Order: sequence, then structure tokens, then C-alpha cells
Amino acid sequence: MDTFQIGAEAEYYLGRLTFGIFAGAGSMNYASAVPFIDTNPTRFVGRISADWYALDNLRLGASYTMAFDNNLVKAEAEYQTPIRGLALTGEAAVGDNGYDHWLLGLRYRSEEHTSELQSPY
Repeated sequence: MDTFQIGAEAEYYLGRLTFGIFAGAGSMNYASAVPFIDTNPTRFVGRISADWYALDNLRLGASYTMAFDNNLVKAEAEYQTPIRGLALTGEAAVGDNGYDHWLLGLRYRSEEHTSELQSPY
């Protein structure tokens, strides 16, 4: 399957809150036919989000995404550990057609590519 997404993104900072929006288009192209599925759709993709930096190293967020005529609501948490560049992450999501997921993980940010999680406050 080949896929792409293109669009515009903006963020607004208000103290310890960050509001985000994305709007664009996405496309999927399946290598072969799939029963009952449009195998080459191009559709609107949009997301609105809000993040709150409860502490300088703790981000709590929520977002709503609409992609390919499906809806997804997601909650996230990210905690920057005392180990430079290493964060604990968690995510829970529910969507259309009985979709849901829970993810827990570690994220490492190398100094050369991006900075650590930091409140814009």
C-alpha cells in the first residue's frame, strides 16, 4: 500500500496550553483489489488538538481526527524522565467501527534532531 498526506498545520500557545489544527488531504493506494473497499481513495484529513503542560516535563493532550470519512478521539500523556532525552509515553484512542487502542512506550530524542519535551510556558 502506498499512502501520503499533505496539508497545513498551525499551533497557538496560551500559557501552559497549546492548541493545534491540521487540514489537508490524504490518499491510499492498495497494490491489489480489496473486497468492499475503495482501493484508491483521496479524502479530507483534519485534526484539532489541545495540550496542557501540567508540569514543565509533563504533557497531557487530547485530539480529534477525521481521516478518510472515519473519526478518532485520542488522549495522550508524555513525561520527560530525569534521563536527558528519554520520555515515557501513553496513548488511548477510540474511533469508528469499534476501533480502539492503548499504547505505552519510551521515546528518545537525540540532541542533534530535536529538543526535549518542554512547556512553551
